[in-house]
Amino acid sequence: MQSDAPLSIVIGTPYFHPARKYGGPPVTTYQTAAGLAELGHRVRVVTSALGVPENLPRDRWLQGDDGFDTWYAPVSVLSEPAPHFTPAARRGFDAAFSDGTDILLLNVGFAHMNVQASMMARKAGIPYVLTPRGVYDPFRLRQRRLAKLAFKLLFEQRVVRHAATIHALNTSEAEAVTACFGAGLPIEIIPNGVQLPDLREKPPRGEGAPRRLIFISRIHSVKGLDLLIPAFARARDSGCGNWELIVAGPDDGYLKTAQNMADGLGLEDSVHFPGAVFDDEKRKLLESADAFALPSYGEGHPVSVLEACAYRLPVLVTRGCNIPEIAETEGGVLCHAEQDDISEALLKLLSASDETRAAWGANARRLVEERFTWDRVVRSLESVYRRLVT
Repeated sequence: MQSDAPLSIVIGTPYFHPARKYGGPPVTTYQTAAGLAELGHRVRVVTSALGVPENLPRDRWLQGDDGFDTWYAPVSVLSEPAPHFTPAARRGFDAAFSDGTDILLLNVGFAHMNVQASMMARKAGIPYVLTPRGVYDPFRLRQRRLAKLAFKLLFEQRVVRHAATIHALNTSEAEAVTACFGAGLPIEIIPNGVQLPDLREKPPRGEGAPRRLIFISRIHSVKGLDLLIPAFARARDSGCGNWELIVAGPDDGYLKTAQNMADGLGLEDSVHFPGAVFDDEKRKLLESADAFALPSYGEGHPVSVLEACAYRLPVLVTRGCNIPEIAETEGGVLCHAEQDDISEALLKLLSASDETRAAWGANARRLVEERFTWDRVVRSLESVYRRLVT
């Protein structure tokens, strides 16, 4: 194959656009597919119908507006819980592989789809790349530990060890892969990215209106809301000024707990839960915010943090978010996922002057511009894929 010839790329993922309730992976996989298509490659996505509208056709190729085709496999009641059992996806991979495929990209570890697709790829002599997207993080491995251990021993270790390479999003994820499956695995480290938004003037704050701290992510126990909400209560009691906390995102089993926690701390008038926000609604929330927080126990490389940085917001992140560059570039505050540490970090963020927070936000935007744009990320991925194919 010529070094500059277009590649025929198949992407396998257990859920995909427009299944927004699954958080970052459908977004990053979509951007990867669109970016590779824009570079001239033939891209096809095989996924399941989890979380997509009922009227979206199944079991056929659908042409999208961003240059790639998508195959949505039918699902059953067994498909929703991990590992998202989707045997019908085989028909999509059969259609893709029979029509010529240079490389297969598998997304999200501990997925049934990866087991069948990797076996089919090995039989057809097609190299594949696995992008775990944070699922081997030690904290996340402790959730449903016995089920994951069984899946690992029966299936996952074979998927990992036969991969042409593992695509880790950062050094921490690469270390987690090694800790989980042993040394000597081929690993490439390439981060997530975001599209840079055009920045607008921040909407004027009304007389007496509070400053706004925002959280945008799935509302799940791993996201650290059990740390953030009490820390916010402490900060208000410590005289940090007039602030409100907006907790935006789809409920992933933790919304009621978070709401009860806020009410129990007397925060019902200052902590708000608007639900999931997308597109213009999400843009407006980011533009209206004064700071962003994601105190997660464990992540891959959270796009929500990069988006906040791109909107020039100072951010509070835990080390589990795997973006240490926030501290290195003074784009906000970095802390451990522990109550006292987060309380201290949040008080620092909220008590800072508007000028200081603006400077941190400018640093955060510069960080994304220099390291985490999708153009840069997709070019790096393309280079890896070409090397594996040739």
